Amino acid sequence: MSMLYEDIFQLVAGTLASGLTYVSKHLEKQTGAQVLFADRAGSGRGPLPQSRRERADDSGPELPDLARSGYLYAESEETLYYRVPCPGDAACFIVKGLGASRLELCLAALQKAELAVRIYFSRLQQAETDSLLLERELQDYLFGGSDRGSGGECGAAIGKILELGGGYPQGATSFRVEMLGLDESAPASYWQKLAAFAADYGESGRDFIAVKGPELLALVLPQTAVSFDVSTFRAAAEKKFETPVRAGRGEARPLPELRQSADEARLAFFYPRLMGTGEKHQSFADMGVFTAIFSQPLPLIAGSARRTVEPLLAYDENNGGCLLPTLTELVDSGFNLRKTAQSLYIHVNTLYYRIRRIEGLLKTDLSLMSARVDIFTALKTWALLGLSGLGV
Repeated sequence: MSMLYEDIFQLVAGTLASGLTYVSKHLEKQTGAQVLFADRAGSGRGPLPQSRRERADDSGPELPDLARSGYLYAESEETLYYRVPCPGDAACFIVKGLGASRLELCLAALQKAELAVRIYFSRLQQAETDSLLLERELQDYLFGGSDRGSGGECGAAIGKILELGGGYPQGATSFRVEMLGLDESAPASYWQKLAAFAADYGESGRDFIAVKGPELLALVLPQTAVSFDVSTFRAAAEKKFETPVRAGRGEARPLPELRQSADEARLAFFYPRLMGTGEKHQSFADMGVFTAIFSQPLPLIAGSARRTVEPLLAYDENNGGCLLPTLTELVDSGFNLRKTAQSLYIHVNTLYYRIRRIEGLLKTDLSLMSARVDIFTALKTWALLGLSGLGV
């Protein structure tokens, strides 16, 4: 291998391993001048895709137009501007303190460095493409309406997708999903900010992948993750946005069942809102009897709940009635008739009439504890399916 190609090879290998700092230091040794790097807009960050740019000051030198000449030497400033075309953008080396006598030497060194810079940014562009693919595929998998939560083929496919995220311990076989969202009172604009905050947080070496869905943010973590704690993340987000951040935790599952963990996390997220518990970080495993109920297939759960509420839904729709809201209020009040009547702004006698109608349609006796338990369970199950968007 000739000396020229050996130097270029070392530059490429060093740049891929250590980044642009390697090129800059190499050129500074060659030229004896200060070497900076900027994108074509003058920002001292390089032509990185926006989602991958370093969080730095955007200010930088105003660059001359190098589209035609490729480089410009400002002799009065002893500064050389050297353009390197890169995938999707253009990079610019700024060499300061470069005397005219060293210009030719510097140009030769920069020409040898061009390949390393182009390959570096080609890799970055591919990484950006892979990242977008990862986000789209996981978003569809975790939030999509179709049932994609089982089957070895599905597990293998999602495994390949997760590999794009990188950073997971070798041999990780179980993953869990955490769903995060803002308090209902938070401004709508905060939702995008929370997603961006999670992306920044994840770039600091934590073992998770953040996937933005409709009004919820899914965090996919290997069960062996040790560098990330959801409670710590929640506390940091609450401090930054000065609004409550709530979370629901799914169970750890093998890859073929990752969608199930996501569904569990969604159910856990909305459970405190439905039950009025005020819990900020709810685990699916701590939902009492509803943990057992929602461990069954969702179509089975939805079908069972629908059979209970269907007569009331049909009656209300056909008669402009309000029997289902009345029963819901009765259940929420602990079957306290006076409190229910006050909440609905109706006379107790009107409530008695509605209860008799409800009992007739459901063929039950609400004075029995067993009937009340059944009705409570069915209504809360139906409501939780609706809140979480998992109704089928």
